[in-house]
Amino acid sequence: MPRRFEHLSADERATLASMRQQNKSLREIGRLLRRSPSTLSREITCNRGSDGYASGPAQLSARQRRKDSRPPRKLAEGGTAWLLVTTLLSWCWS
Repeated sequence: MPRRFEHLSADERATLASMRQQNKSLREIGRLLRRSPSTLSREITCNRGSDGYASGPAQLSARQRRKDSRPPRKLAEGGTAWLLVTTLLSWCWS
């Protein structure tokens, strides 16, 4: 059975942050969340702030990274192409 990667959910990030504050090991947290300890380690390293790991900022930065990694839309509302297409459609061009 092939392995499939899934991003951590907001609930998993909250559990991770809570258990880290309780000084639980990554292996222990991984068993609870059914995640690899290396996945949790990468999550903490990638989203650690100056005062440690917090689930709220981690979720926001993960969401922003995902948004930034996608290419911009070719027909973004308000753009030049959008204005041209809407104008031509109003003239019944297809």
